[in-house]
Amino acid sequence: MLIFFRIKIPSQLRGFVIGPQGSIIKGIQQQTRCRVVFPNKDDTEKPVELISSVSEGSVLLCRDRIELIMREVRHRAGFTHFVSLSMAYGGIKRRFCDFCRMESCRLAAAFQKPARLHLTLTMLTLLEKEEEVEAVKALDRAIGDSVSSILEGRPLEAEIKGLDIMNDDPTRARVLYACASSDRLQKFADAIANAMRDAGFAPKEESVKLHMTLSNVKYAVRLSFDHYLCNFTGLVRGSVGWMDVSRLLEKYRDFLFGRTTVREGFKGKLSGKNDGQRMDGSEWYWHDVTVKVTGQLEGREQKF
Repeated sequence: MLIFFRIKIPSQLRGFVIGPQGSIIKGIQQQTRCRVVFPNKDDTEKPVELISSVSEGSVLLCRDRIELIMREVRHRAGFTHFVSLSMAYGGIKRRFCDFCRMESCRLAAAFQKPARLHLTLTMLTLLEKEEEVEAVKALDRAIGDSVSSILEGRPLEAEIKGLDIMNDDPTRARVLYACASSDRLQKFADAIANAMRDAGFAPKEESVKLHMTLSNVKYAVRLSFDHYLCNFTGLVRGSVGWMDVSRLLEKYRDFLFGRTTVREGFKGKLSGKNDGQRMDGSEWYWHDVTVKVTGQLEGREQKF
């Protein structure tokens, strides 16, 4: 008697599961005594079939091996979404706009839009619509299980102050961000990140690096290369490039964007591009998950 089992393997991960010249999947089939049948390359929605004439355990072992590989290589497909906490509040937005207008800070093409200021909590790789649904559910569970205990019915407070970059060389920076400090906010962010990691959608990290992105060269490469107001060293059409923010860091390293209190709740934004490709900051859609201090959950989708 043949035993069948179906498993969804996102098209972006199938090559990793199959391996060079089919080496990985052949090894799995030999070890589990199970046959793995992939659909046509163009049929990305159809699941992969696992077939065995030995036992149900053989099929389940084959499934476990494949799922382990997918979890290990998922990050290679690139980040597609992120979970964030909105910082688009009046005081912080005003200080951000002041910062943008400063004479030494004319990085207009690369700046974040004030309405989209946020603290990034964790990066995600979601490759199918079903995974987006599961990620929202995982965020929901995290809010109910651990985040509510951290909130304890009290508002979250944070200070947004100081500048930093993601890499070590300020003359070749790609991302300029503002720092956020708050012990409770750090615990809050770590709880969200750990929940998404446990769900298999986020990478493992010891602690979330709380940051509010101010400028990113990825935003700039979408715009005309003839209208830059700043010195983008080495920025080439079609490439990511970099920016020199050394003087900016020296002058505004301790710039205070403001202090904010999240009184009514938070918006955990599961965000990505409409076309499902790697994010570049444009054409976002947002699954907003709002938890009030009472623990009640609300959700809605917005388009920009």
